[in-house]
Amino acid sequence: DGESDRVSLIAGKSGRYFVRLQPLTIEEVVFDFSAKLNLVPDEAGNESISNAQLIDQGLIPTGFHDRSITLRSESGESIEVFQIDLGAGESLSLAAEERRVEIELRNSMGESLASSRSDVSGLSALIEEYSAASSQTLFIEVSNSRERNYDIVATISSPGETLTPPSMGRLGFDESRPFSNIEQATLAGTLLNAGGFSSDSYRMGFEENQSVAVVLSKTGEGPVSYLLESPGGVSLKSGEVNDEAVLFLTTMKAGDYTLTISTTDGELNSYSVEVSKNVLVEPAVKNDSESTAYPIGYGWAKAGGCSRLLTLSGQVGLGSDRFDLEPNNTLEEAQDIDLGEWSLEESGDILDSTIIPHTSIRGGGDGTKDLYRVISRLPGSRLICDIDRSFSLNSFLRVLDSEGNLVSEDNDSDTSDGAGGSFTKNDSFIDVVLERAGTFYIEVGRNGGDGALGNNDRYELHVSLENHPRQSVPESDPHDFYQIDLQDGELLTLVCYQDDPRLEVFENGTPLSVEYYSRFDLPQILRYRAEGDTSLIVKMSNELVESYDLLVVLNAGLEDESHPTPQAAMNIGGGEPTLAWIADELPEFYRVGLSGSEEKTVSVTQVNQGGFKTSLSISVYNLAQELVATSTPSSTNQVSVSLPGGLGNDFFVAVTRGEEIPALYLLQVGSAAADCREVFPSGSFAVEWQVVPDQSYQVEFSSNLLDWTLIPEIVSSSTSTLEWIDAGPPRTNSAPGVDRDNRYYRLVSPAE
Repeated sequence: DGESDRVSLIAGKSGRYFVRLQPLTIEEVVFDFSAKLNLVPDEAGNESISNAQLIDQGLIPTGFHDRSITLRSESGESIEVFQIDLGAGESLSLAAEERRVEIELRNSMGESLASSRSDVSGLSALIEEYSAASSQTLFIEVSNSRERNYDIVATISSPGETLTPPSMGRLGFDESRPFSNIEQATLAGTLLNAGGFSSDSYRMGFEENQSVAVVLSKTGEGPVSYLLESPGGVSLKSGEVNDEAVLFLTTMKAGDYTLTISTTDGELNSYSVEVSKNVLVEPAVKNDSESTAYPIGYGWAKAGGCSRLLTLSGQVGLGSDRFDLEPNNTLEEAQDIDLGEWSLEESGDILDSTIIPHTSIRGGGDGTKDLYRVISRLPGSRLICDIDRSFSLNSFLRVLDSEGNLVSEDNDSDTSDGAGGSFTKNDSFIDVVLERAGTFYIEVGRNGGDGALGNNDRYELHVSLENHPRQSVPESDPHDFYQIDLQDGELLTLVCYQDDPRLEVFENGTPLSVEYYSRFDLPQILRYRAEGDTSLIVKMSNELVESYDLLVVLNAGLEDESHPTPQAAMNIGGGEPTLAWIADELPEFYRVGLSGSEEKTVSVTQVNQGGFKTSLSISVYNLAQELVATSTPSSTNQVSVSLPGGLGNDFFVAVTRGEEIPALYLLQVGSAAADCREVFPSGSFAVEWQVVPDQSYQVEFSSNLLDWTLIPEIVSSSTSTLEWIDAGPPRTNSAPGVDRDNRYYRLVSPAE
């Protein structure tokens, strides 16, 4: 009957809510309906402090440390009072729209704490950041003499440390990477709000000087941003997540780092985060030649005595648009060749190469067919598909429309069809005019049977399409170069995890021998002991696009194949650690030969700090294989046992695991080398400042004392002296001793 009903509620959980409008009679009903989210309407009769309307729910996040609520009056009362509670350290801000209202902020005694009046020119009724030293109840009194509708936005800001997000949990290592010190965790979430702000936060515990890689990705149309903060709440990195964002850092201090992911859009946005510790991901700087080799300076993880480990993770090879990428076996999985390079570059293998835009792919068999997807922009466009240089392949070529219907096909063709490149009629060729625009599929298979390509089948596919836009695609690097500095007597061990990338190591241009190793699919390994101070150049290369993990170990050798019995024991000496991997319940036996001066102890150090750990135990046997000493099984970082007198210098040591969790460990028999050093590449430079202990600073550097570059890392010292080392990336763009240009440094406060 022309009246209105109003319903308000606080959502108890996220999700989709339904409103049902039900007529009470059989007559036709005309109605108006509207809904407002994140809005709290006033209640009737809240005209004084004694009956104030309590605002204790409905506050939504509107910033990394803020939450807000909008209060709306539609009752027509001249005075309305709202009660809001603040915690210690929180502050309250109020803003009213242009309705000529007066805001009075009062305490529980009714005393005025602040006031402001609005006019018709904008949001001029503002009370900004009223702070509460302790928990306090406040009352917002609104005088509305004209009894018009109004909105007031109340924002509560909290100090950063009071909104500590939940812990990410334990970061466990990836068991598919034996002999790796990488610790990795993944998480997924969804951001959804209808205006305003939505965010998720996570805590991540890192050690000092630890290499960290964070990969963020999202699906959805709405904007998603991130903020990474140090243990002191100082912003280290922030930005937008488009399809993917990759963050690299070397931690300057130990503690809990905070990652916040947020959106300011009402779209549904799902995201995923992968966090990897103790891994140096291939740098963004160009490192595709020996002269631009990336110096390995930071991020080493200490693992007992003087041993250090670091995993390099990267990718080498030519652009992926030039090779078929599996799986591309169905229409849904077809490889998008629109993303490749299309040009009018002259080619003797491609028909009308300077007239029709074209692209090329090199393919191979894997027991399935290969499908490629391309879009024709205009009807009547000419499409040419040409197979060249097939290897042991009698090819069969088909063109399909977007529904999978056949457009054209070919089995055998004359070698004169197309241009050069074909030396057998088995190379298929199609030249067809596409009557309409749209998506088309090119299928490459083998003639006969189910059409699947064999594992040894190879081919080149040239695709030319009229009216296709030309585009260039930058090539990815076929090579990655790294520089590793060694001091006299240091032992370097390199282990490459994949078969395809080729590992080469050079000293002063001379190649060093790389061996092939069979255990745990680790085919490439190098051991090298430095005779004098030296630098090695490590080269990773491949023709195809391949990822790699390269484990770099200083001052520890890698164990040989499995040795579960005394008869198969691995021979080791004293004083030098052995890096080992125990993957099952069988023990690992070592035969030890000590010199007379060695300390008579045996210790095992688990490498994965902070990750899942298994309990390890040590057993010692004499040469008659009689048990003479044993340790209690323990999952602590280090387990040790003292050798009994009279054992002699030759004996057996066995390491056994408890729980069914693989473990990477260092075995140390006798005393280790005493001269542990920090690992920095050549050309490094150390600076010392006198500072206030435990105070946070940042470093700026310049080449001319005019243009300064701020390094985002936060540095501090527990003493009055702060030592800071510039070894080039990732802190600065290069080590100062390499460029040999002027370089100046200064300390600044993070707030400056």
